[in-house]
Amino acid sequence: MSWRDLNFRRRLLTVMTISGVGKLLILSVCAFLYIKHWESQDSGDKALGIARFLAQSPLVMMAIEKNAPSLIEEKIERLRSSIGAAFIVVGNKEGIRIAHPIKERIGKPMQGGDNQQALELGQSYISYAKGSLGHSVRGKTPIINERGEIIGVVSVG
Repeated sequence: MSWRDLNFRRRLLTVMTISGVGKLLILSVCAFLYIKHWESQDSGDKALGIARFLAQSPLVMMAIEKNAPSLIEEKIERLRSSIGAAFIVVGNKEGIRIAHPIKERIGKPMQGGDNQQALELGQSYISYAKGSLGHSVRGKTPIINERGEIIGVVSVG
């Protein structure tokens, strides 16, 4: 049976059905992408809030200034697991890790290439990057000491 053999009503019904299914598919994809973006933004906002909180901690500042990961290692890990974050990484001015969920990575450079805004410009922001633990949404903020100097960065993902 060819297209010409169908009567007008059947052709109209076929076109309307295909059009309706197409519109439904487009709306479904748009809704999915919107929800995914909203969830990422929400996760980033929460991560940034935690990063800002930690960056103001005198204990974190002391660990950076004394290059003493042992001062914060256990506390940061306990906080990370209690809030359900994939990671909390604290780095010094050079981007060297002072705290990381994998102990063997402490003392090594942070990855992701997204620390410049925090370490050089003193900005807090949400980043989407791939680090040593994979792709993630991260909240990043500088650690600023009482003299107003940027001494490190906190990254929560």
